[in-house]
Amino acid sequence: MLTTLLRICVFTLGMVFPILLHAESWRGLTVVSENRCSPYRASQYSYTQTLENRLIESMGAVYGPYTDTCFDSAKETDIEHIVARSEAHDSGLCSESSEVKKAFARDLLTVTLASPHVNRDLKGDKDAADWLPQQNRCWFANRVIEIKRKYGMTVDAAERNALEAVLSECDSTTMSPVLCPNRFIPHIAQGQGWETRLHFTNQCSQRSTVKVAFKNRHGRSQSFITQGFPSGLRPDQTAVAVFPDTGSRLIQGYAHVTEDADGCIRIDVEYRQHLGDGTILFATVPEQAMNTNGTLLSLPPQGCTIGIAVAAGGGHLRMEAYDAQGHLRGSADLDPIYHDAFEAANKIPALMSLDVGQIRVIGKAAVLGLDFCGGHLAQFRLGHPLEP
Repeated sequence: MLTTLLRICVFTLGMVFPILLHAESWRGLTVVSENRCSPYRASQYSYTQTLENRLIESMGAVYGPYTDTCFDSAKETDIEHIVARSEAHDSGLCSESSEVKKAFARDLLTVTLASPHVNRDLKGDKDAADWLPQQNRCWFANRVIEIKRKYGMTVDAAERNALEAVLSECDSTTMSPVLCPNRFIPHIAQGQGWETRLHFTNQCSQRSTVKVAFKNRHGRSQSFITQGFPSGLRPDQTAVAVFPDTGSRLIQGYAHVTEDADGCIRIDVEYRQHLGDGTILFATVPEQAMNTNGTLLSLPPQGCTIGIAVAAGGGHLRMEAYDAQGHLRGSADLDPIYHDAFEAANKIPALMSLDVGQIRVIGKAAVLGLDFCGGHLAQFRLGHPLEP
């Protein structure tokens, strides 16, 4: 049996003294009793709502692996720390800096989604010795070890025994495939001359129903005025949902789509701008253009403003701006759920100063470029996949 020297801290008369103990090593972790070497405060392990948005994007659905459940929206779930924050504190993070504690709390590796009942009533701050999920136990046990290794945490004997009992029966530690039929429509605009139309086509031989939840750029529910929105489609049927121009107020957002027959519904998005002289400019974005890995857009002439709608198919996004000679002039990491043009441009001031050049969006994303000259839409441009 491997042993190692462990330094722990104890309080004596208000002073902290290190004590050396011999401790067992198991799967890269030191086995020792939990120790609260400083008071636990949840505020030291804070995180923001954007963590849940990032997590949903990384999984491609609102999914709870503990119960193998697909949820209709994030309103039905909690952010759940796989190693509870108080458990992490008592397993070594109590002696770490505030930066390390916050990094742990905000790391996608350390979190998942669960219903409030599972998160608050069943699991709470328990470790594997006292609680195991109904589903994906092998994934859960392995993820606990990965998290504790990454942040240098310890494991107590009871938790080690519970985790080893699970892992000894595992053929794989991979999470079960996420089969929630959820997709994103990257950009919906309504008002100030803008109209969006969603074309739904059932490509299967059976009837299919579709549910759409609308969100604003912050991930909160968004209301739109719609006409002709379908609840179900017969085989080969196409239906068009119209978001008509509603006047002076511009409403923008994206949509989270769920269908009961995965892959049957094709969704094409049509954008229209109604100009004052009766002219209507429009472009249709086929669904296959919403799932490109790496896209390029040319910048407009100076004096025009470029608009960019970005939505992710999952994972990390990065935007880069290049000049006409191909030199990188600026870059920014993007929230993968939704970005409008002007926020992205503000993150990269070089976008507004280049005469010509290109914008590259790296990641599994949909990109729509819009040129505004003199306050009017001059051109629609779709991002094109980069060559391998």
